[in-house]
Amino acid sequence: MNKKRISFCFVLGFFVFLAFTSGAVAGQNQTQDQDGVITGKVVLKDGDPAEDVKIELRSALDPTATFNLVNTTRTGKEGNYSFVGLNASNFYKVSAIYGNNSFQPPTGYGFIYFTENQTHINANITVFEGTKSTEDIVVSLRHVRVSLQSQADSLLVKQILLVNNTGEEPFIGELKIDLGKKLDSYNVSSSKNVSFEILPNQSSYTTLQYRVPFNKTYTLSLDVNYPTDRLFYLIENSSLTASNTENLMSFGIQQMGGTEYMIYYAGVNQKIEPGTQLSLQIKPLQEQEPVNEDQNQLQSLLIPIALISALAVTAIAYIKRDRISSYLSKTGEQNSGKEETEVEEETKSLKEQKEEVLSKIEELDEKHEKDEISEEEYKNKREEYKKKAMDLIKRIEEQRDTRNRR
Repeated sequence: MNKKRISFCFVLGFFVFLAFTSGAVAGQNQTQDQDGVITGKVVLKDGDPAEDVKIELRSALDPTATFNLVNTTRTGKEGNYSFVGLNASNFYKVSAIYGNNSFQPPTGYGFIYFTENQTHINANITVFEGTKSTEDIVVSLRHVRVSLQSQADSLLVKQILLVNNTGEEPFIGELKIDLGKKLDSYNVSSSKNVSFEILPNQSSYTTLQYRVPFNKTYTLSLDVNYPTDRLFYLIENSSLTASNTENLMSFGIQQMGGTEYMIYYAGVNQKIEPGTQLSLQIKPLQEQEPVNEDQNQLQSLLIPIALISALAVTAIAYIKRDRISSYLSKTGEQNSGKEETEVEEETKSLKEQKEEVLSKIEELDEKHEKDEISEEEYKNKREEYKKKAMDLIKRIEEQRDTRNRR
């Protein structure tokens, strides 16, 4: 009896010990996770502190996921702000709201992340006045890709736009991008207002992806709202074809990234003026005759198509330029020494590798949307690509620090 009682007390004590020790370890890990700090200073273009400016903090578990608003604060007299107790394993975006416009720190990649050796990030932000006038806005390239969803009852449309500010003032405003017609059943408006911050003689990408209803036929008609240098429709030829075009020319069937597309274009030789409507009728492949290729057009458009290929690799949702710092820096301050040139070339190579990895993530997401890949394989590959991307980003930041120290 005494032995049983002793044994019972020992077991009970052992579990109590485990409970306390595991709780202590969990508490320690939680403390380690919640030790991220982001601080910074908001200044005007002339360097004076910007007081009482609203600062928004957004967070996501993955840099390719949606960043949700998690906290706000305001700057003090010296323009300073801070966010403490952040989960160091998450990714963050910081924005300063000034004059109804949103400004971000020049991180170069659009988000902030912590490492084991760096859990305190300083993110300064420069704010300035800009123009909302679209007079100097030109769409350098508009790329519209269409593919059939696995259920065959809808089309996936992906628009990529390269927008250029040809004026002398920063453009801070919205551009109205046409998405098509008859989209009410998918809760998609016929157009979308997209916010841009584009410095003088700089460009900015945006990507819009949405579904449109498809019942044996669909006419994808897009309005041109701003002067456009060139526009391309890419219709995935494995399951779709197109006809009855308006203001478009055929470029025949071309293979890009392992996929065949029927390609139609406008512009190239002259700008597409605002008010122009471009449309084509999309049908299942088996219901349409093959389209003849125009060899003269093929020869004349080799360079634009090469440009599209490059754009398809590089233009993804979360790529951002180091815009503020490039606008404020003086061109005469650039060092033309051999060592700095080598560092810049290596950094450029790393950036190209990063864009390739991010492009693979985008392609993987599209395969997952079309149910072309298993859930397990999708998660494993995405995690693999994510680790590669973060390693490259870290190396790029190290190269940038090296260049700044020089």
